[in-house]
Amino acid sequence: MPSPGVKLSSNRPSEPLPRHERTVEGEYSRENLRSAKEVLHEELSIDEAASNYQGVVSTLSNIGGVYRKFGDETKAREYRAQAEKVRAEHNVPLPSQRVSGGVLDGKAKHREKPMYPLGAGRAGIQGAVVVEVTVAGDGKVEAARAISGPSELPQAAVDAVKQWTFEQTFLDGEPVRIIGTITFTFSR
Repeated sequence: MPSPGVKLSSNRPSEPLPRHERTVEGEYSRENLRSAKEVLHEELSIDEAASNYQGVVSTLSNIGGVYRKFGDETKAREYRAQAEKVRAEHNVPLPSQRVSGGVLDGKAKHREKPMYPLGAGRAGIQGAVVVEVTVAGDGKVEAARAISGPSELPQAAVDAVKQWTFEQTFLDGEPVRIIGTITFTFSR
């Protein structure tokens, strides 16, 4: 019977894991750690993976996460450092995590209110503008674009949100980009 947990393909068969070494949750096991190493060193060799650096970074990060689960912070840091080295050398972008508007709004550390466009205010134009925001790993706005709202108002909302800063978001100890929406309501 196969061990419970994450299944990673490998060219090498691995011996069954003794019952006392299996984790209670069944999420990770020493067998899976061996399999993950085999995938990294045999199938995703760093020297031969020119077109798959994102996969190499992901695999290194995942192996680091497994070591962290087992309580070996030294090995976890080694694999995270290797992942960051590959990411930096080959310009691999941070992974992205989509979040709800409420979560993104709650992570804001600094906010700027949008300036009501003079012409829109005089014309009595009001309404909600939804802006999709991409926040970099350092908490600064990387990109913003209006996805809905009266045509006279979106630029003011986009200009305002580009000045916002956010708390960093981490996934398995690694900074990630987050993408979400923020709604600005313009009314007179």
